[in-house]
Amino acid sequence: MDSISTAGGAEVMKRQNRSAVLHVLRKESPVSNAELARHTGLSVMSVSNIIKELQACDLVETTGSGESQGGRKPTLYQLHEQNWVISVAIHVDNIQTAKINPQGNIVQVEKKSICGQLRQNEWAALVCDLIDQLLENTEDQARPLGIGVSAPGPVDVDSGTMLHPPNIKAIEQWQVAALLRERYRLPVVLERDANAAALAEYWFGSSENKSSMLYVLADQGIGGGIIFQGKVYRGFLNGAGELGHHTIDMDGPKCSCGSYGCLEALASGIAMTKKAETMQNQREVPSSEKQQITLEKIFQAAMAEVPLAMQLLEESANYLGVGIANAANILNPEEIIIGGAIVHGYPAAMETISYLVNDRILYNGNNSMIIKRSQFKEEAQLVGAAAVILDHLFSKPQLLLK
Repeated sequence: MDSISTAGGAEVMKRQNRSAVLHVLRKESPVSNAELARHTGLSVMSVSNIIKELQACDLVETTGSGESQGGRKPTLYQLHEQNWVISVAIHVDNIQTAKINPQGNIVQVEKKSICGQLRQNEWAALVCDLIDQLLENTEDQARPLGIGVSAPGPVDVDSGTMLHPPNIKAIEQWQVAALLRERYRLPVVLERDANAAALAEYWFGSSENKSSMLYVLADQGIGGGIIFQGKVYRGFLNGAGELGHHTIDMDGPKCSCGSYGCLEALASGIAMTKKAETMQNQREVPSSEKQQITLEKIFQAAMAEVPLAMQLLEESANYLGVGIANAANILNPEEIIIGGAIVHGYPAAMETISYLVNDRILYNGNNSMIIKRSQFKEEAQLVGAAAVILDHLFSKPQLLLK
């Protein structure tokens, strides 16, 4: 029993050491064995053995020599530039796929808009078609390491299942990870969209050194992701962070989740579109003059200073400010990052949200809570899906050595 326990402990230690080296290679490349040893706390011999292991699997390549410190110039290493992951972002109205390298750079994107109500098998066919397009343009030696999928919640991360997204009824109980794993024979991880976007900020944005962060996705729907000590905080049954479905107004409109007065029912892109359609109908506009209202058209009207559009967006920003302040008082994060179409399509929303949050949070002393807009725009969930699969692979590097 002791020998089994010792062997198991050694294997865990080996996995942790590989993971540490991979993370330093991602962030610090090009880097020498000595520098890797300094960053990871491992011996130069241990680092050298791990590098040889990673080189044998074409995960690491040499990239010249460093400056001499009195002896021979050290060899520098980096993650192999040919490696990349497949990223899939499922939205209410479109699907995106991309090749993304371990530094978070998008190499190629494919996108398909969703028109009308699709059945689950049609969603699956579109996702696979877009991935196939990425693979068709891949050189023989290039290597996809895995597939990350970002999708509206709720999701079951363990089984890779989209459970019952309120705004896409057709894909309830869709086992998307199993489908892609069987078809492409690659590791696949599914993550809720706001969690994925939060991980994008932590891995590839400016939040890497923050101990805690709340990410708010203000888009067609409203979501939230929580990073705590470098990891997504999931809570019981993976339900943590559903910011869009906490109640702002007990007597408010019915939400797609079945409750009433949720933040999503009051402040989301879908909510604004519905309000604009209701206003258009109340004005008794002739059918021939009625326009199909979209969130993008609301943004355009606001830029043209159309009062109705500006009113809708300011109302949304006010509700978001109150909802985010509530979350900040509960979580007290070091940083709040707000992303999604609403704050990128209507930049003035950030001023309203920041004012309300700072005005309403209790703990905001000398070191004020940082509130900022995401550096990623429409690619947030796409880059986030890449961070999700890379986080999985880097934490289980044995999957990369096969």
